[in-house]
Amino acid sequence: MARHEIKLRRQLIDESALQRHRDYSALLQRHERERKRRKTNRIFMYSFVVVVITILLLIIASYFVLKWEKEREMQKNRKTNQTEQLKP
Repeated sequence: MARHEIKLRRQLIDESALQRHRDYSALLQRHERERKRRKTNRIFMYSFVVVVITILLLIIASYFVLKWEKEREMQKNRKTNQTEQLKP
């Protein structure tokens, strides 16, 4: 066994490690709570990102729709002006 492996084994059987794992059921409960919290945070963050992307897409789409309508209106005005100029 190499020195590094012996050192790792000594660290595994540390007194503080034994004390932490003495109440194993409490440790498992804490782990479950932390896991649920992380899962909830992840779901919240993903839904937040989806909402932000959706809002940005709606803003961009509305900009292009307004621009398109404005161009249509300008073309319609040009046509009416041209027809009015042709009529004596």
